[in-house]
Amino acid sequence: MNNTSDSSRVTRKGQIVIPAHLRKKMGITAGTRLTVTDDGLRIFLQIAKPISEADFKKAEVEIAASVGEMPKTMLVKLLCYRTGLKPREVKARLFGKTISD
Repeated sequence: MNNTSDSSRVTRKGQIVIPAHLRKKMGITAGTRLTVTDDGLRIFLQIAKPISEADFKKAEVEIAASVGEMPKTMLVKLLCYRTGLKPREVKARLFGKTISD
């Protein structure tokens, strides 16, 4: 792995600029969805991969089987994390409509 080090300043709106050479290397263009996570000390950006309906349902079944019955809000958060989708999108795909938290 070839690590590079660049810096970027956070704007008032909380935006950052990903250096052009990294955007080109990683294939990031306008509209590319990124998943943002942290480990308590660092922030990670990862390209969110589109997920098919079949893979989405498979993930739902795997999560439900491994955890048992879980609150809908926890299931939604977990699927958002795994898929990079927004909560509204996950709820629509899981339940057919938006549900309240």
